[in-house]
Amino acid sequence: MCFFCRTVAEVVSGVLQDFRPDLVLYDGGVDPHADDKLGRLKLTDNGLMRREMQVVNGRIETNNPLPFGHSV
Repeated sequence: MCFFCRTVAEVVSGVLQDFRPDLVLYDGGVDPHADDKLGRLKLTDNGLMRREMQVVNGRIETNNPLPFGHSV
């Protein structure tokens, strides 16, 4: 697992457990994708999917609502 994905997993889990928010708003974006000229993380499609799943799984573990939105 990449450093970025490990960090996201640790931070999301810790924040959700420590703060127990009533609602989680998440706007992941695609700037970290390897093909995005603005981002520098160079994540693959698989890396972005793992990031999204880490956030969703963290939400499921703490039973927080997680509305999703997408802007184009």
